[in-house]
This record gives sequence, C-alpha cells and structure tokens, in this order.
Amino acid sequence: MIGRLVWIVGLGSDHGDDRVGWEVAVRLQETAERDFKVTISADPLCITESPTGCDLLLVIDACRGAGSPGSIHRFEWPDPKFTAIPDVSSHGISLSMALELAATLGRLPPSVVVLAIEGEAYEPGMGLSPSVEAKIPALVECVLTEVLNPPQQS
Repeated sequence: MIGRLVWIVGLGSDHGDDRVGWEVAVRLQETAERDFKVTISADPLCITESPTGCDLLLVIDACRGAGSPGSIHRFEWPDPKFTAIPDVSSHGISLSMALELAATLGRLPPSVVVLAIEGEAYEPGMGLSPSVEAKIPALVECVLTEVLNPPQQS
C-alpha cells in the first residue's frame, strides 16, 4: 500500500514510437498488487479529469527534440525545459497545452511528473523502433520508482 492516490496516464497513438505510453501503461496494468489507477488514452485532455483526492499524476508519452532516440526524460510540472520541447503532437493538442489548461482549471493534483521517451519513428501503423522498445522495461521501472518513492517533505 503506497498511502496516496496515484494516477498514471499512458498517452499515445498507433503511430510508431508514439505508442510507447500505451505499451508502458499496459505493462503497469498487469502489475500484480498494484495500488494505482492506470489510464490509456490518445487524448491529453483526459488529464483534466484527475480523480478526486489524487496526489500524483504521472504521464508517460513519447517526445521529440529532447535527446537521442530511446533516451528517457523526467519533468516535474511546471518545468520550463518541458515546455521548451517543440510541440509536435499526433494528439491534436500538446501535452504541455493540456497541462496548462488543467492547471488553469484547478484540475491538477499537487504533484505532476512527466516521463517522456525520445522516439525516432512515428509512421502510422508502424510498431515501436528497436531503440524505444528496448527501453520499455527501464521506463516501467522509472514509473514504479516514482510511485513507490514519494518526494521527501522539507
């Protein structure tokens, strides 16, 4: 029992590496004795529906322009480095825009973490590139570390 309400959102589409958020979320749904809510979505605006009492929103998504293919990036919202990444989205609205809207509406929990993995192939109907697929276990571990190790109170 982790003692706090954690909501994990795997964002993606069926466009190559953009499905990495979905793949990680599926693996997390299969985690035995999980103590968190997992949502799989193609719509970043789903984050405006944060569950009542949610303490941590953890979003998993692909990104472009933050590093080499397969590199994993962690951002705490709000983070100027996150908003500086070019907004290239197959979702219709970028994740940073959805987070800004949710913040304006007062719909974000106290802690928001984005785990993004740099993709390299985004063609419709394609599978994950080898560099991204190889990092899925590490990304799952990053998520579980975030969930099981809450930030220290200062």
